[in-house]
Amino acid sequence: ALIGRAAGVQITQSEGAPGAGVKMRIRGGTSINASNEPLYVIDGFPVQASTDPISSGLGISRTSVLSTMNPSDIESVEVLKDASATAIYGSRGANGVVIITTKSGGGNRQNITFDAYSGISNITKTIDVLQGQDFIDYYYYMTNISYLGDNRTYALRDANNNPILDHYNYRGDPIWQKAPLSTFQQHDWQDEIFQTGAVQNYNLSFYGGSKNLNYLASVGYFNQKGIIVGSQYERYTGSFKLENNFSNKFKIGININTGYTVNDGVLTATESGGVGSGVITNALVFMPVLGYDVFGDLLTEDSNSEYYDQLTNPVKESKEVKLTSYNYYIRPNLYLDYEILPGLRLKVTGGSNLAMNKTESWYPGHFGIGLTSGGGAAYLSSSNTVEWLNENTLSYIKQFDNHKVNVVAGYTQQGSTIKGYSLGATNFEIQSINLDNMGSATISQSGSGSYKSEWGLKSWLGRANYSFKDKYFVT
Repeated sequence: ALIGRAAGVQITQSEGAPGAGVKMRIRGGTSINASNEPLYVIDGFPVQASTDPISSGLGISRTSVLSTMNPSDIESVEVLKDASATAIYGSRGANGVVIITTKSGGGNRQNITFDAYSGISNITKTIDVLQGQDFIDYYYYMTNISYLGDNRTYALRDANNNPILDHYNYRGDPIWQKAPLSTFQQHDWQDEIFQTGAVQNYNLSFYGGSKNLNYLASVGYFNQKGIIVGSQYERYTGSFKLENNFSNKFKIGININTGYTVNDGVLTATESGGVGSGVITNALVFMPVLGYDVFGDLLTEDSNSEYYDQLTNPVKESKEVKLTSYNYYIRPNLYLDYEILPGLRLKVTGGSNLAMNKTESWYPGHFGIGLTSGGGAAYLSSSNTVEWLNENTLSYIKQFDNHKVNVVAGYTQQGSTIKGYSLGATNFEIQSINLDNMGSATISQSGSGSYKSEWGLKSWLGRANYSFKDKYFVT
């Protein structure tokens, strides 16, 4: 909703996969090596967003705090860009601050709303590549050029001056002449990996209120099937908000947001070329004809390694390689607000952000990465995050004649603990076990281990705003 509406704000999706993370830049990037992401404040809770890859093995999945939220739960988004507005958040606000406020209840009666939408998506254009006989003719021609000298005689000869025609040095395979095209399987790999994507979204909300009480409860479900076979993203969200005015001076508020996402991805972002090629690259360069060559080697549906440095069948790669990430979060928040004197209010807020992430990757042992690793390759990573926040602020707002004063002072503290581990193993004797029992593998990958990190902030803050006739401002 912000794209093209907020000056100086750029919003892009990090990649085209379903559920991909969202990048936001406020007045451009400020660093080459460090993060350029702004600080997100969700219902008063600062969340340092990240679109860094959450990876396990060679599979990469990028997420962000925005991609896990339900847009239907958002009431407003405010972007703070100037230094005076972001100063209250310290160095964390150096890239700007995005304040997200979720919807609240209201009104004098109970309300129930339900909304849904669905849609489809297709790739608009594929890349033209050689197919069938055209590929055979061109391949035969180019390999002859590569392995014949300038005088069109065989460049490689043995000690007796006989031409060397083994398939490691000469690739003009006579099979292309001996066997008719009908004996080969022909494939247009782009047609086979691309599919019609689909998206569906459902939201159900209950809200209402009275003079002293407002409430809202909502649930949402989002499902996106990608345009590449095997890619899919699911998101389940829930929200509950309650505000109660016990008197004209004292009120209390409770807010809980939770969500769970499952992201099934495909191998697209890895090493360039060779065994690390992703499904898109393989769909363009994997041999479109399959069968036996003149040397008796089978150009299999798993790989044509004799010809293309173990490029992988893109269909099998998209269907059999497992790249799945699971994310769960819950953000409970409680605040107390009391008016000490007319215009002078005390607000005490306590909240937490609990998040769990797990990423699983499995590469079968009969092709691609799992074949070169030997007996299949499995990777597993997990992290748990516990953040807490306490804010205590005094605010004073007073207006007299054409003058208005707004003063805020307070003390805040926030802490975070992150624990996680990563495991990698290869050479599974029983392929079907893989991630269910990584101890059954005979080789453990280097880099497996666990970690823990902690950080904390304690801050005194203050800000004063003065305005005259709502035209002249001093901060």
